[in-house]
Amino acid sequence: MCCHKVWLDQAFTVSVEVSLNLRNGGAFGSSTTCATVEIEIVDTIFLTVHFGLQVKEVLQFHNLGQKLFGEAVLGLSQGSVSELLSKPKPWHMLSLKGREPFIKMHMWLQDPHRIDRLRLWQTEQKGRAFSDSIP
Repeated sequence: MCCHKVWLDQAFTVSVEVSLNLRNGGAFGSSTTCATVEIEIVDTIFLTVHFGLQVKEVLQFHNLGQKLFGEAVLGLSQGSVSELLSKPKPWHMLSLKGREPFIKMHMWLQDPHRIDRLRLWQTEQKGRAFSDSIP
């Protein structure tokens, strides 16, 4: 079990245990991992907007698509990722299930090897698609 903390300011702390289904083997594993994530929240609107903007910036800087990020990290479609990043709801309005993508975004942003892992996952997916197309 790992614990990630975000210290935005002094307000209140939310601690959630989230089950992460890491997608399709490879760089992101194939098992379900349980993690406790503590996030100190100052401005609940800022939190979701902040994570969304950070993810968008990293993806754009490294020329990586939302589809890749959504499938590999969040387990969501490109359309769902686009909606989360462009129109994030305030934290307090989200259910635990609605908070999970933002928690996963935070955990991904904390990973120093996030880009290498994402590119490796992308390469492995291309390899699988190629081998599946061979009769």
